[in-house]
Amino acid sequence: MLQTSYKYDYNYNNLKNEDKKSKNNRSVTRVVFTYLIVIIIMGTCIVAYLSQTLTITHLSYKVNELQNELQKIDKENHELSLELARATSLSKIEKIARNELHMVEPEKTEIIVLNNNDTDISNKNKNSDRDKIFFLHFIDKIIDRIGTVKAGSRK
Repeated sequence: MLQTSYKYDYNYNNLKNEDKKSKNNRSVTRVVFTYLIVIIIMGTCIVAYLSQTLTITHLSYKVNELQNELQKIDKENHELSLELARATSLSKIEKIARNELHMVEPEKTEIIVLNNNDTDISNKNKNSDRDKIFFLHFIDKIIDRIGTVKAGSRK
């Protein structure tokens, strides 16, 4: 077998060249490794940025949908309030009472109070009658102050 022989000089130049090559290989490996790490970090940052952007866009669409739904509900609420006001107006109630329920206003109202002055009633009954009468007068005064409303009139 044939082999090549290395020419060695006494300065060990051949060993130095091999050391330089291995140092160059190590530095190239380090540079490549550093570039890979930088690329991975930048890729992670880009993915995080895109993820945040997509999330913000999605949430803004959802906010717009909810605002539209809120406007629809507000409009429906306003319409229902108007319908309630129309249905509870006194003129509407009077119209329903007259036309559908066939109600009429009373002609004339008379109240007859019978006064019974029996002498056989004990003092206890008299006091209770006086309390009842006082209470009824009190209620009548309150009703007069509050006032009453006849159908078709506004008071």
